[in-house]
Amino acid sequence: MKNRRILENLKSNWPFLPLAAVTMALCAYGSLKTVAKGLWAVPAVLAVVAVLFLPRLFSWRDASKTVKQRCALLSAAVSVLAGWDLYMRGTIAVSFARAFPENTELQKPFSVLFAVLLGAAMFFTVFLLSVHCPNRCKCQFPAPSVPAELPRKKEEIFLLLYCALTACIILTLCTKSSVLYPFNDWVDANCFFTVGKSVANGKVLYRDIYEQKGPWLYFLHAACYRLSETTFFGVYLMELLAGAVFLFFAAKLMRLYRAKGVYVLLPLLAAVVYASDAFCHGDSVEELCLPMFAAGLYIAERAFFEKRTVTLRGWLMMGVLGGLVFWMKFNLAGFFVGLALVPLWRTLRQDGVKTLVKSVLCILTGVLLPTIPVVVYFGSVDALQDLWEAYFYNNLFVYADNGDETLTAAAFFQRLFSRIGHNVSKNVLYAVPGFAAVFWYTATAEKGRRAHLLLCALFTVVFVYSGEVAYPYYSLAFAVFAVFAAVALGVCARCIFRNPVKQPVKRIFTVVSAVFALCVASVLAFCTSENVYLMGYTREALPQYRFAKIINSVENPTLLNYGFLDGGFYTAADIVPSERYFCRLNIRLSEMYLEQSMAVYHQKTDFVVTRSKPLKNEKYVCVDTATMRFEGADYTYYLYAAERVLPELAASGVLTETEQP
Repeated sequence: MKNRRILENLKSNWPFLPLAAVTMALCAYGSLKTVAKGLWAVPAVLAVVAVLFLPRLFSWRDASKTVKQRCALLSAAVSVLAGWDLYMRGTIAVSFARAFPENTELQKPFSVLFAVLLGAAMFFTVFLLSVHCPNRCKCQFPAPSVPAELPRKKEEIFLLLYCALTACIILTLCTKSSVLYPFNDWVDANCFFTVGKSVANGKVLYRDIYEQKGPWLYFLHAACYRLSETTFFGVYLMELLAGAVFLFFAAKLMRLYRAKGVYVLLPLLAAVVYASDAFCHGDSVEELCLPMFAAGLYIAERAFFEKRTVTLRGWLMMGVLGGLVFWMKFNLAGFFVGLALVPLWRTLRQDGVKTLVKSVLCILTGVLLPTIPVVVYFGSVDALQDLWEAYFYNNLFVYADNGDETLTAAAFFQRLFSRIGHNVSKNVLYAVPGFAAVFWYTATAEKGRRAHLLLCALFTVVFVYSGEVAYPYYSLAFAVFAVFAAVALGVCARCIFRNPVKQPVKRIFTVVSAVFALCVASVLAFCTSENVYLMGYTREALPQYRFAKIINSVENPTLLNYGFLDGGFYTAADIVPSERYFCRLNIRLSEMYLEQSMAVYHQKTDFVVTRSKPLKNEKYVCVDTATMRFEGADYTYYLYAAERVLPELAASGVLTETEQP
């Protein structure tokens, strides 16, 4: 009887089968084929599983006319954007150029045809999924007639411990700050740590030591420096805390919707986020902001689910979270702008203008709380002007200034869609489920909150990608939307597995499945993370510690990281920079280039480190060179010593005969 019902449903939903297969084939040949290690096979396998098991949940007759129209419009938008984006990025043209190198005249028409086919396949697949699955499974946002499941205090503590364990295992494998790695050689992480160290040693941020991120980021790294002065152990602990909090609020969102398999989904969520290309090397601002994004989403979603407006306490907390993000990297605060719009609108409609004013005042009060320490710090050292110039003016008007003319609206949106497509193609495992969850939420949520998650995503995209530059780690901010993909999977699992299980058996099954999920997630993280190559190195093999041995043989040495971003030499040698522009940053400041050149010309520092380019200055002598692989390329590092310290170096005996100047 059961098999007969499956066959009937397969017959009634036959369009889903070929379209799912066509979509996966086109995506595998197109943008997903650029993913390393054949990871496109993972969503392909999931598609096959969906083809075999999900059609029995679908039913065209359950979908109302309104739902069909809404899903059709949504699917059309997805398909048009996907096809246009893939075509504009040139992925299809490159593929056909390789396939037909001699027939160049066929490349453009075939590229257009390919984009149209991809868009049509995505349209029907998204349409069928959004129409069938939510209506048959009864797993809309929120699930109707299902009360929220708020864990008891004891269970919540256990859940937090499990999140901490998951974060510890996955991040230990993925971040270069962990104890398994000899050093975090990422230039951004070393910039943050060097500036935090300088602040901890009395230098005034922006005035005495320059970097363009927000002050709270450096305050946190100053605390990490106090825990470990020459390693990233303090940063590693901070990342573990951020990861545990992010997963905890992700788990709370799943429990809010009574999702099944929370202990299985959490490790998989952690693996696809922290082993992604956007995670980069570890210790990015986006990574540290993920727990604040998840906490803000939980505050809003709980209010929606409980059929009430956000409380004043909730608005206060959301303001604090947004304020912290603003004072770490202000363009990421766009997420909270989109997050607050729908809840504020509901507050106005349900509770009136008076409550709306109170809510806004609570938000502003919350933003003010992390702002006060910033103002007090800079005001006490008379550096408010430096704060304004370095963090706001230079980031807004200098950082992205490349001399180009102002973009037209069409060019701006083309670049925006291109960056979204690049994010998806490079971070398939969390980006595809995350954006799918955003569209599912938009198509199936109750009236009055339907645009909530979509506005969060849109404001995040515009704020993050509206500048002239876009680095790979920018995309990690969108990993928070993968939480709702986990929510959707858990809700679907609840709809599928409805048979009651006795409590002892359920506990044993939960423990076994949780352990199994942790093992699978660990293997997935280890196999997909681009950082694991560094585990094979020892500290002695790294240029940072090799040069540090020479540098520290001089009493009270000074150092300049010349011509490139901080390579970690300040950290390994435990040196507080003497120069304001301690390295070359990704910002077009003429005074930065001038001051670094003058520091070398006047021989202000005992040592100078360069990368790839030898130093052309007779006042410095090269005393060591080393080669190291970084982000897929081999770089040669040069250590130069000033003439005044050469006798001290010779007396210390740290140089070999081949290194003697």
